[in-house]
Parts: sequence; structure tokens; C-alpha cells
Amino acid sequence: MLADLYKKEGILLGVAMGIEYPEYFSDPGAEYAALTMRAALIDLTHWGVLRVSGKDRIRFLNAMLTNDVASLPQGQACRSALATVKGKLVAEIVAIPRGNDVFLFVVQGDTKAVRDILERHIIMDDVALANESGALGILGVEGPKASEVLLRLLSKEALPSERFRFIECQFEKANILILNNTVTGEAGHHLLIPAGELKRIREFLIQSGRACDMACLGRIAWNMRRAENGIPWFGVDVSDNNFPLEVRMDDVVNYAKGCFIGQEPLARIRHRGRVNRHLVGLVPDGALPDEVRTRFPIFDGKTAESFDVRIERLAGTPIDSLDLNGFFPAGAELFAAEPAEFTMDNAASGASVKERKCVGWITSSVFSPKLGNPLLLGHLKREFTEPGTSLILRANDQEFKIKVTTLPVE
Repeated sequence: MLADLYKKEGILLGVAMGIEYPEYFSDPGAEYAALTMRAALIDLTHWGVLRVSGKDRIRFLNAMLTNDVASLPQGQACRSALATVKGKLVAEIVAIPRGNDVFLFVVQGDTKAVRDILERHIIMDDVALANESGALGILGVEGPKASEVLLRLLSKEALPSERFRFIECQFEKANILILNNTVTGEAGHHLLIPAGELKRIREFLIQSGRACDMACLGRIAWNMRRAENGIPWFGVDVSDNNFPLEVRMDDVVNYAKGCFIGQEPLARIRHRGRVNRHLVGLVPDGALPDEVRTRFPIFDGKTAESFDVRIERLAGTPIDSLDLNGFFPAGAELFAAEPAEFTMDNAASGASVKERKCVGWITSSVFSPKLGNPLLLGHLKREFTEPGTSLILRANDQEFKIKVTTLPVE
């Protein structure tokens, strides 16, 4: 919805989660500092918006989505997902009961695919689906001072203080829904706005944010912070071959509500108590090689340094020192630090040899201002996911010692 505005302003567009998105608006380091210390405006207009109506809408959605829509009190939304019959992820969804409708924010995933699946399951139900993605757009304001930016939009209403609570208000005759939610891990709110009012309200928010030095958030800074908080991106860390429990999305499933698409395999996984792989955080194990530290001087690893001091130094940092996918590429393999020993069947002597076992792969790689070092996300076999576990990463014809870390990073 805002692509023409970005092109007019000369904003560089890249690709995030399979969609075109601004790489940065001014300086990625400064944008990260604004997000974590003040506030940042986030373009979420790529999210799909579906409206579900009809007297059977709640019962129908409860049988389709993984979370419990039927038990939501007034003013409460929920994070959910649409899964396949095998329990694999199709899309991440926020369900918002609103009067005689339920609005579905398709946060990650293909909106058309979601609508097609839902429509195929409407048989005798009094349910109607409408794609409102062209009529409504979403903007987010996140960060410690996000509430200060948004208060000027409100007259008497109070901002919802708990996650997934929402209110509705009017701003100069525009009807707006404000949802407490985050895509970065910072406190924040997301605004559902009529498309015709989107640019005007965006400009109002920018002007309102000047008092606290708010910034617009590009992909690079967003990617850094969401990785630090362990928030997976579809098309990057999540594929259509993943279960929710593999990718840190345990909270989207309600096992007590009754039947839904994918319930049986997900219930079996829960009963078994494990999945085969997990998305984890990974950091250098010890000092990085001198040639790496020379190339990326920002990798100081000074964990004792004040976080505020470190992020203020980010401004002006070269982009390839913040977004590290070129150096630690997605798909780079992870190996057990201790080679496995086995006996060669065709060896006359039956001699044993040692070989490293591939136990996972990288999906994301960024510079973490929290750590002063690279932070990687990757899929690992469950027996190697304990924090502190040592591994070997092979990337660009080099080997690096890394270890599993907790998420969010501390």
C-alpha cells in the first residue's frame, strides 16, 4: 500500500518474508536504537486482512484454527495459526472478534491460500469470507515510548495494556482498531486503518513521534531485534514443513478446545513430549578468528559494556556488518563438535574412523547489539539444543566454533 510512497522518497526496497520491504529509511543502527530506546513506526500493510461473518463464524473458525476463538471475552484477540491435516504450519493468524464479524490478520503466510482453505471447508455453515486486504491497512508503533506516540490519537480511550487486548476509536472520522501486539519483542500496538486514511495517519504518527525521536523501521533493524527475541520469520526460519512446536510457536495451539485441522498429529507430538528439531539461537563459542574481527570491527563481544552505549555506537555501521547472511548464509550446516566414531564395514581390519555428524542448519544471521557479536538462528536436532552445547558451523569454506544460547538473548 505504501510502495509508491517509498519509491517516490527513494527508499531502497529489499525482500523480507517473501514480500518487498524497505531495507532501511535512514540508518539501520539508528533505527535499532530508536526501537529499543524510544519508538519505531513499522509498516505492516503486507499483512492480509480477512473478514469472517455469518451466525456460524465462531464455531467454524474454532474448527479451523489452532487456538480457541470461542472463549475470547469482549475486547480480546488471540494469536493462532492455520495448519494442514498433518499439523504443519500454513499461516500465523491473529483472530479478532469484532461485533458481528471476526477479523483475521494473516501475519505470516499466503492470504489467498488461507482464504482458499477456509472456503473449501464451508459446506452447510452460515459463514461468509471477504478479503479486506485492499480496504484496510495495518501500521505498528513499538518501543518503550510507543504509548506516548499513540496517545495523541485518542480522546478518552485508554490504550490496551495487555497483549492481544484491543479497543476501537475514531480519529478525525476515521474508525481505527488498536491492538496490543508486537512483531519485534518490544512493547507496542498495531493499528487497523481504512486504506484511504493510511498515509494521512502515518504522517500524523511521524509528526507525533518527533517529540521522542521516533524512527521508521526498516528490514535490517527489524531483523536484528526480532532475532534477538527469538521471533521466527516465515520463508526464512519457518517453512510449510514445520510444526508450531519446532519454531517457538507453542502458544498458538489450544489442545483443550476440541477438534481442529491438524489436531491429532499435534496432540500426538504433545503427548510424546518432543519434536525432532527445534529453532534455537547460536553464538560464537570463544573469540572469533582474527580475520573475522578485522573485517567486522563491531564484533567486540564486550558484554560488560552498557547496552545503551553500544547501540548508540551503531549509527553509521556498514550494512554488511549488521545483516550477516552473506557471511553466514542460510543453509550453512551445523555439525556436532565431537566427531562420531564408527567402524568401516569394508575395512579388513575393522578399524574405527571418526566423522562429524551434521545436526542442523542456519536460517538467519544478524549482528546482535545485545551481545556485541553475531547471533544466528537455526534448526537443530533436539539432542543438541541444550544451551551451552558446542557445535561447528561450516560457512564459506571456513569452520567456526559456536554454541547454543537461550532466546531471547540476555
